[in-house]
Amino acid sequence: MHPTRRGEGIGTELLAWGTGRARQALAALGTDPEVAGLPGRISAHILDVDPPERHDLLRAAGYEPMRYYANLLRDLSAPVPAIGLEPPLRLVPWSDALEDATRLARNDAFRDHWGSQPRTAESWRAHRSAFAPQWSFVVIDESVLYEGSEQEQPGDTTVPPGTPYVVGLHLGERYEHDWESQGYTAGYTGLLGVRRAYRGRRIAAALLTHAMHVYAADGMQRAELDVDTDNPTGAPALYARLGYTKSDGSTLHTIEL
Repeated sequence: MHPTRRGEGIGTELLAWGTGRARQALAALGTDPEVAGLPGRISAHILDVDPPERHDLLRAAGYEPMRYYANLLRDLSAPVPAIGLEPPLRLVPWSDALEDATRLARNDAFRDHWGSQPRTAESWRAHRSAFAPQWSFVVIDESVLYEGSEQEQPGDTTVPPGTPYVVGLHLGERYEHDWESQGYTAGYTGLLGVRRAYRGRRIAAALLTHAMHVYAADGMQRAELDVDTDNPTGAPALYARLGYTKSDGSTLHTIEL
């Protein structure tokens, strides 16, 4: 809202209109047999730096704070540790041949994360405009003779038997259009995950520190990522140990239907 027009109820009317349209859109989905009967959610993000009145506006409209997120930065001029992996685990570069094997590892890794849904082959490849394959890596377990995606997820035939078994993943992203306005260059970690059976084996730390070394070699000044502060894997503590600090954050407000 323009500063000179605040206090006139315009924001309240706009939020009411947007919330009403969201309710209509969700109601229309009720005719789709694939989603009929599922719970619905209307959401809005508020930045930590936003004025308190915006939080009050959402609360008055029936929204409640649901999740808290932190944007973290790591200065790459400071030393970055090198964290290795014990065989049979091996860190390898991103490759198209491991695309869907990585997707299935992601689905397993995020199964216990709030709001996460399994990715299909189509949704996994969508919205990739910032994806940086040169900043992306996976960890494979060379001791596993993988029987293919059909064995792991019946009906999914995207990964043939004998494909390396992906147990960890790091997907990097590049947002060059933000660098000038934010005042620094950065390699962004868009996705970091480890299969649940492989947690506790330093896979996430190995992937993230390797990415930081690659960012720095490419001339980046910062490593950056966002995290749900209530992440069930303890990721915020890992990031703190590796030198990440909070730069800003946001709150997700929702109406649960």
